[in-house]
Amino acid sequence: MLAISLADASPLIWGGSVLAARAARRVAESIRRTSGRTALAGDAEHLLPVIEAARPRNVFADPFADDAGERRPVLVLLDDGADDPVVHHQRLRLEEAARGHDVRVEHVASEAAEDVGRYASLLLHGTYAAEYLRLGLVAD
Repeated sequence: MLAISLADASPLIWGGSVLAARAARRVAESIRRTSGRTALAGDAEHLLPVIEAARPRNVFADPFADDAGERRPVLVLLDDGADDPVVHHQRLRLEEAARGHDVRVEHVASEAAEDVGRYASLLLHGTYAAEYLRLGLVAD
């Protein structure tokens, strides 16, 4: 589902903890490399202006005829289970902004026991979605 939501969007990837943020940067890099499209990873204060600048969705737009080059953002939240109140507050701010500007939100979570295991799980989910996206973008 993650790759499908990335197919016609510009991903904004956020990870709250140090390891989740590192995974977000690696996933964004993987998406850029495999698909040739833009992908942005950053802190909440860097992603909020992009979400707030999203144009309203036109439900009548034909994706094949009307400016197909413009992609709406999709917010991808990498959750490694960090219980830090600051991380929780930033996640809520991002989700509220996305909901207010009709930006799709995708959650990727890891329930591994160790920190490195959670990092690896988030990274593998993201790179798998990037490769899946690359396969789907094959020119006819």
